[in-house]
Amino acid sequence: MSACKQMSPDRFLNIVLFFLPGARVNAGRGSDSPLHAAVRQDCAEQVSLLLEFGADVNLRDDNNQRPLELAPPGGKTHQLLKSFQESPRSLCQLCRITIRDLIGPQKLKLLPMLPLPPLLTDYLNHK
Repeated sequence: MSACKQMSPDRFLNIVLFFLPGARVNAGRGSDSPLHAAVRQDCAEQVSLLLEFGADVNLRDDNNQRPLELAPPGGKTHQLLKSFQESPRSLCQLCRITIRDLIGPQKLKLLPMLPLPPLLTDYLNHK
């Protein structure tokens, strides 16, 4: 059984809450990104979440491998990464990622103070 299948709902919620305030989704140890780690665990749920928050599928690890190259062939994680690479992110998703990156993790909590419609603020905060 993979580490992903053993993950409790609380652990999954902690991962989501980690990204909401603006954690850097591509920052890991050395050139090993969180996406690489999730793929090595063959955890499609974590991979999907990381992609939603802007993980870069083209980053290479210390062995010069992209996440797709690490995924078990034919598995759910492999299929997810492959379909993600074949169909680009939506313009809305690209805008959300860019705005969140420009604002920076420390200032994301100030979004509600901006004169923005609540719908936009919620979207930028992944609500």
